[in-house]
Amino acid sequence: MAAPVMSKTEAAREKAQGRGEKIRSSLVLRFSLRQAGSLLLAFIFFDILLTIITGGVAVWQIETRTKDLLKSYSVAELLADGRAAAASGVQLSAEPAVSAASSDAGESSPAFGGRGSAETLATSWFWSEQTQPADWLPLSAWVSGGRRFSLSRSRSGQTPLSQLLLSLHYEVKLKSGTDMLRSSASLAPAVRLLYGLLPALGLLQLIYVAAGLGRSRRAVRRALRPLNELAAAANTLQAASQDPLGLSEAELEKLTGALSTIGVEQLDRRLEVSSSQNELQALAQAINCMLERIRQGYDSQVRFVSDASHELRTPLAVIQGYVALLQRWGRQDPAVLDESIQAIAAETQSMKKLIDQLLFLARGENNSLKLNLTGFDASELLDELLYEARLIDQQHRYEKRGSDQALLQADRVLIKQALRILMDNSVKYSPAGSVISLSCRRSGDRVLLQVQDNGIGMAPEDVPHIFDRFYRSDESRARKTGGSGLGLAIAQWIARRHGGYFEVVSRLGFGTRVTLVLPSATAEPDSDT
Repeated sequence: MAAPVMSKTEAAREKAQGRGEKIRSSLVLRFSLRQAGSLLLAFIFFDILLTIITGGVAVWQIETRTKDLLKSYSVAELLADGRAAAASGVQLSAEPAVSAASSDAGESSPAFGGRGSAETLATSWFWSEQTQPADWLPLSAWVSGGRRFSLSRSRSGQTPLSQLLLSLHYEVKLKSGTDMLRSSASLAPAVRLLYGLLPALGLLQLIYVAAGLGRSRRAVRRALRPLNELAAAANTLQAASQDPLGLSEAELEKLTGALSTIGVEQLDRRLEVSSSQNELQALAQAINCMLERIRQGYDSQVRFVSDASHELRTPLAVIQGYVALLQRWGRQDPAVLDESIQAIAAETQSMKKLIDQLLFLARGENNSLKLNLTGFDASELLDELLYEARLIDQQHRYEKRGSDQALLQADRVLIKQALRILMDNSVKYSPAGSVISLSCRRSGDRVLLQVQDNGIGMAPEDVPHIFDRFYRSDESRARKTGGSGLGLAIAQWIARRHGGYFEVVSRLGFGTRVTLVLPSATAEPDSDT
């Protein structure tokens, strides 16, 4: 019997699921091992701390017992009869006269219970400082010469580690009156305690780490569940794009359920991940940032559509009013008919201009507008704009001030459109007979194109918003001038698309100066421009 042939959808889905499962397994393993490593380090630190505390307690007890002996008996009594010292687990002997070399080598006198005999050699682990910094220990008033820990190893060098550790002794050089003593006590009881305690504790710690690995894997999988659902939905969409007819009704319902958890009404939802999972937290933050950008874009779109609808509602209402006027009785009156036709034509032209501007911005945001970059002289472009403005507008005076040759590598048509938008605003808000000046100059690696007028100016609180779409500082004045509120938004898009920006200086009653700052070109202008 022939094996069933998988469809393109099933094959793509199986491949994507296998790849996603491999990535998820790798993430789970990585996080689990990291958490296990952190636990092991913490347990090792705890075991070392426990060993130090146990040794410190043993040293404190030895010095306390030695101190009690020195207070209860004289030195002569302790040296003559060692039973009291032996009962306290301490060996006391007169300080032997040894050479500096033997002392530095750490060799002990045979007086210490046979340590340093022919079979063994006592070696010093370390000496404390001679100034006895540990004044908080019980024997600080009697110590003269320091403290040390010593080990007894075989001269053949084949001492087992357990036997070496059990030979650990704590020695103190003491002075009582004029007598010099050496106190020695074995730390074997503390070593035996650690022998029994540390292995059992280590076993419990390993069991806890092993159990923690399972808990960690489950916790990571729970944290990844929202991402897994998102990945599954994306895989299904990818498979559907290759074979749209391969999705069953059940799969469509499952996909709809997965994607409906975050909708237009729930764009404020965010992924939450434990702060201990650094990599997953970074991934969640990246997805949350993406959701935030989507929310901002959606809010901007809603606001944009609302503003555009408001702008189109006004001319449509005017057209509807004139149509109603004509339907009632205006068709018989030539004056009313002529006025209605002119008004409808003007509002239609206004709507056409608004729609053209909206389409321009929409194409710009979708990156469907391609720049036609050419090299040209900005000063020549200003001459062209001045010539056209003087032909169209006879009510204002146009001047060109201090213009230098400034080469640009840009889209000449779009730069001209941006400057014309600035000039149109100056015309709208400047009284008849006033001067509108244009200039261009180089400043380092930048070219500054300026449009300045002596118009009504703007309030300081309005300047930061003039490039916002449909923004008007004075709604009634904007209606009178006929602006759509999109011109400066288009000019700003053109500037940013060329790597430039605007500088605006304005003052109420004195006028406005707008400077378009663009990167200068390094090449000569094209001959055909």
